[in-house]
Amino acid sequence: MIPVHEISYDDFAAFVNVPRESAMYLYLIQFWSQNRDIAFTLDDLERFIKTIDNEFARAGLLVRVEVARASGLFGPNALTGFIKAMQKRGGAIIFNLSEISYWERKIAVEFVLRRLVKLGQSREFEAVSLFLEEAQLYVEPQNMIDIVTRVRHLGIFPTFITNTPRTLPDDVFTLLDNLIAFSFRNDDELRQLARSGLIDQKSINALQHLEKQQCGWQDHVAIPAICRDTAANGSAYGWRDAQASIALNERKIYPQ
Repeated sequence: MIPVHEISYDDFAAFVNVPRESAMYLYLIQFWSQNRDIAFTLDDLERFIKTIDNEFARAGLLVRVEVARASGLFGPNALTGFIKAMQKRGGAIIFNLSEISYWERKIAVEFVLRRLVKLGQSREFEAVSLFLEEAQLYVEPQNMIDIVTRVRHLGIFPTFITNTPRTLPDDVFTLLDNLIAFSFRNDDELRQLARSGLIDQKSINALQHLEKQQCGWQDHVAIPAICRDTAANGSAYGWRDAQASIALNERKIYPQ
């Protein structure tokens, strides 16, 4: 769950369908402004709403608070504790975003990114590997650029995984350090990979002829290489679609 005070009034309004031109939206702005830097809850918001004189705005917002409660999205969160504990024993946190709405995904992802940034700025972990599969479905393009330009300097090392390279911003390719690619047939996708500047045209063309369980690998130091995975029983690195996957690794740092 996500603490409601850690999202913006605009995101909350969008989630519970409060129109920006309505009086209800103005009251949300007022509440968030009055409680800036305070860890308020839905109960606090409800108490504020009950003091509103405008009957229609009051009734509408009370209904929306109940919608927010029923969603199960907002409440206390133990993410910080999990991350700190994993620094000692290792582990992974996996977020399944496939069965929630667009706004739920947006709110959840931005919360996780903000929490990681906060922990990184306070040096509360040594390093975190952040894997984003098909990031275009839940991360805004500007946030992707922030991840590869700013967040990585806080000990957060991202890996973008996608079947469609063209859906990622150009900055992801120009700033990556490692590129792992399975077979691609589409010329547009191959041109997008070439934006990394790490791989020459001859190597790009070779990606069209890779066999099953083969991948091309390139970092900012070594020459391009073709690798074969022999431990995945016919599925490269365990991915079901081995012929159309790409992993763009921002930093070559892996858990030991």
